[in-house]
Amino acid sequence: MTDLDKFLAETTACGPIHGVSLATLRAGTRGTEHYFGIRGSHDRSAVDAQTVFEATSLTKPVVAFIALQLAEEGLLDLYQPLFDICGDYVPGDLRSRKITAFHVLTHTSGLPNIVRDKAPLRTYFNPGERFSYGSSAFAWLQRAMETVSGRLLETLARERVFEPLGMLHSSLEWQAASQRTMHRVTNGKENQCQSAAYRRRRPRARF
Repeated sequence: MTDLDKFLAETTACGPIHGVSLATLRAGTRGTEHYFGIRGSHDRSAVDAQTVFEATSLTKPVVAFIALQLAEEGLLDLYQPLFDICGDYVPGDLRSRKITAFHVLTHTSGLPNIVRDKAPLRTYFNPGERFSYGSSAFAWLQRAMETVSGRLLETLARERVFEPLGMLHSSLEWQAASQRTMHRVTNGKENQCQSAAYRRRRPRARF
């Protein structure tokens, strides 16, 4: 057992992380693969190459890649206010009407990272003024991308990213029917993030 194998085995055996899947690529060729632990308390099956993990913010580069494709194709103007493309997103906040796809992709929109009671949906600084990591603005960008392309973001991702790369089990939307899902752990507790109330508050895609 290598040092890495030992580390992963110990981490998944006694820590808050139930399971892990790790693969390496070298010059485009698949190298070593490592699978340790179980899928979670909901499913104690061993993690393997078919286990589906929740990627959360790793979806942002996928969305950015598709947005840049749409820009190259002349469908999405990165510097046009999203308000002009698909309407209002933050009612009564005039500053938000200046937010562009460029602001969202560079995390300079001024909108909060996650909308909650202490951080309601509004601009906290002028768009473009400074950097502040943000997830909430991506739902507006999603709406704009769907408007200019006439296709759901999930469809765009499947056609432009997942299918070409052979990622047949990947999705921007939660697939409740999956029997191979690994639940994310937050603060030492399993977070299924799948309650009906939670899904109603979120956009279709997970950012």
